[in-house]
Amino acid sequence: GETDARIVLKRGTSVSGTVVEAEGGAPAPNVFVTINDQKNHRNQQRVKTDKDGAFHADALADSDYIVHLDDENRILVGEPPTFTLADEKPVEGIKLAIINGGIVSGMITDADTGNPIEGIRIRARGDNRSSNRSLEGSSDATGYYQITGMPGGTFTLQRRWKEGYLHG
Repeated sequence: GETDARIVLKRGTSVSGTVVEAEGGAPAPNVFVTINDQKNHRNQQRVKTDKDGAFHADALADSDYIVHLDDENRILVGEPPTFTLADEKPVEGIKLAIINGGIVSGMITDADTGNPIEGIRIRARGDNRSSNRSLEGSSDATGYYQITGMPGGTFTLQRRWKEGYLHG
């Protein structure tokens, strides 16, 4: 036999805001913003600001969210904003102020020969929540590496293991 099934879908709720340069307040166009559900980490949206620095995300479930900037060179000023969506009521007016982040750079060389080592991945680990991206760089043929978009704070640099070299 046949059975009719009824499927009911909810539209979800929206969030909107603007991204501006902290110094001067100019709109920040073409910046990616990630909206992460703090309860269900698979429920996230990545949106891009328009020419006026505005962003908008639709179809979000009722939950608690955190907003991150997703940019290689710029960082949020202050802590990432959080908000709660409930009863399908939109959240508007979130304002993100951004600045250029710091840079950590250096050289990777062989301890015995002093020759540069290419392809070593360096990761900066800290407890700062203002960045949602991985803070890492890789050494080039001259041994030079650079990590951009560093927020303020204390970080530990870690290298990935490379064949022929000790762990550490």
